[in-house]
Amino acid sequence: IGIAPGTRPDGTVYGAGEAFLIEVIMTAFFHWVVLHVAFGHTDFPNDYFGLAIGFQIYVSVGTMVPVSGACLNPALAVAFITTNVMNKGA
Repeated sequence: IGIAPGTRPDGTVYGAGEAFLIEVIMTAFFHWVVLHVAFGHTDFPNDYFGLAIGFQIYVSVGTMVPVSGACLNPALAVAFITTNVMNKGA
């Protein structure tokens, strides 16, 4: 299915650590955006939170797909990375 870490333009493969790091960073970014736009009290009620969250997911997936396959779910990302490491022994 192509869930394993991706390949760089020069042909080398991203490692499990790099895939895990991008998953952690983008998941934290996703949570930060959701907490600030959906639960912020300065502009409550707001009508733009769905657009902000949608753009954030678009940017995260575009950034993560080449590296890790873009899970946006830490539990699934760890499971896929662990399975890949166990199967390939890397």
